[in-house]
Amino acid sequence: MFMAYFQKSLALIELRDFDKAIKGLKKAVELNPNLAEAYYQLGIAYTWQEKPDEALHAFITCTRLNQYTGDVNAKIAELFLNQGKYRNAVFFFNKALTTGGEKFAIYYHKARAHQALDELDEAYTSYQKVLEALPIFFMAQYNSGLVLYQQGKYEEALRAFDGTLKMNPRFSVALYQMGMSYLKMGKKRKAKELFQNYLVKAPNGEMATDAKKNIGKL
Repeated sequence: MFMAYFQKSLALIELRDFDKAIKGLKKAVELNPNLAEAYYQLGIAYTWQEKPDEALHAFITCTRLNQYTGDVNAKIAELFLNQGKYRNAVFFFNKALTTGGEKFAIYYHKARAHQALDELDEAYTSYQKVLEALPIFFMAQYNSGLVLYQQGKYEEALRAFDGTLKMNPRFSVALYQMGMSYLKMGKKRKAKELFQNYLVKAPNGEMATDAKKNIGKL
């Protein structure tokens, strides 16, 4: 009987009818409390509904049943990351790395958590792990540049931002960050040139106001 509820709930999740799916999955685990797959799918449904606490409870229950461990640990970590609970996120990302899952994605989100905790060496190392697995992932390249900038390694940051633009020439915010790096190095003329280039590429971009202010000071 519990499998009938479970199978029907899977179909409902595919149809994005999460309320009915959750109701069926709860019935399934009521009949079979050891059905790890049902707790996993509950976590998925609650995640879609943007109910992170309920999703966490379901996923953690699933890990206690020792199934889907790697994938579930990564999902738990991402939920903690989105809640701003970065230390918890790092803990579960580390567990995910030892139990399975897509490692480049785990390293990327783990790096974000370390960066938020100001653990810059760990963040940089994790971003480099991503780039080893996926060399064209421009966001990992860009974020590694931000880490280097935060560390005061401006020449290395410039190379990272330049690499970002080679991967994705349309990612114009890297031009702004190059300008900031030159500014920190005292190269005001070059900084001004980069801020101007950014405004040509993205006149209404997220950093446009800051770019104009910086130009006004130079």
